[in-house]
Formats: sequence, structure tokens, C-alpha cells
Amino acid sequence: MDACTGSAQTTTEIDIAECVGTSSLKNNLILWQNGSVINAWVMYTSLNGNASDSFHIYELDWYPTLLVFKMDGQITNTIAQSVQVPMFLLFDDEARTLPTGLPTALTVDWVRVCSDPNAACNPGDSTMIFDDEFNVGVVPISTSNQGEKKQGQKAQ
Repeated sequence: MDACTGSAQTTTEIDIAECVGTSSLKNNLILWQNGSVINAWVMYTSLNGNASDSFHIYELDWYPTLLVFKMDGQITNTIAQSVQVPMFLLFDDEARTLPTGLPTALTVDWVRVCSDPNAACNPGDSTMIFDDEFNVGVVPISTSNQGEKKQGQKAQ
């Protein structure tokens, strides 16, 4: 990321889902240049419950002049802005504010990318660009009564 944000050229970052604590979601569109933010659209959404209690579906519908962010099918934020640059996917479990000894975990079940934001984006969709199921046969991480995370188990 430093190579992207430290460039003399303007670079763009879209954060589809950045959890702030456990009950707030942040959606961003940020323009960087020379390591500094030159323009940013930062929007927060209060969540009902804890974002880490179960799996959620985070979506970005990217139109020519509009970004529509969704969580579990519900619109969380919109940004009316044209973004006409190539992008790449990055999954990051960055925890800058946590003590270095504290373990963190990020579990991604599947990712789908379609060229048509109005498509269902299901397997076999003709607009599918990328489709990967990372944890086929793995039971999601569960939480014990003590709040201790347990490792996911392979399904039998």
C-alpha cells in the first residue's frame, strides 16, 4: 500500500467494509498523492449487533458516477463520484491500534466479482469476472461462552 499512496500520481482506494470496533461500519473513497490524502469521502453506519458475530455479505455496486455500498443486501452508504481507474482486490486484517501480541483473525468465505452491478452475480452468471470459494467444507469460526475464538473445523 505504501507504494500506491506514496506515488506522485493520484491513486485511489475504495474500502468496501472497514469495521470500526464491532458496531460501526466505514465505507471510504480516498484519493492519495505523495503519501497524503488529497480528497476523501468517509461514511459511517451504525450496525445492529456485532459485525464479527457471524458472516456478512459486503457489496459494492460500482456505476460510472455512483458507488453503492451494501451489507447483507441493505444499502449502507452511497458516494456520488466518478471513479475511472483500474483497481485490485485486497483483503486486510490490519490492526494498527492493537497491541502487537493480540491475535486477530479475518475469515473470507467467498468472493465474486461481476461486470454488471445489476446482475445476480451467482455462479454461472455470464458477467462473472472472478469467483472463488476459499473455505469449501470448513465450518465457520464459533465463539464460546467465554468469548474465546475457536478454530474452524473441516466439515465431515
